[in-house]
Amino acid sequence: MLLAKSKMTETQAFAVGQRVLGLQFHMEATEESVRALLRGAAHEIGHGAFEQQPGTILANLNLCASLRPLLDTVLGRLTGPAG
Repeated sequence: MLLAKSKMTETQAFAVGQRVLGLQFHMEATEESVRALLRGAAHEIGHGAFEQQPGTILANLNLCASLRPLLDTVLGRLTGPAG
């Protein structure tokens, strides 16, 4: 089942049944982990056709916090009782 898509990637997230999840993004990222990544590897980011520029990533850091409730729900469904 398709769960998410974008203009550049037709399949961003999918599920197979109740226990298999495929993601093309990182729900676990925090503002701190993204800032650390950019400090250490900004020179390696943004060169590919599907990569965002470091400035764009920084401008969208608010998305990290908004993904936390979704991450908690997903992990609960994957690790909870079989249903």
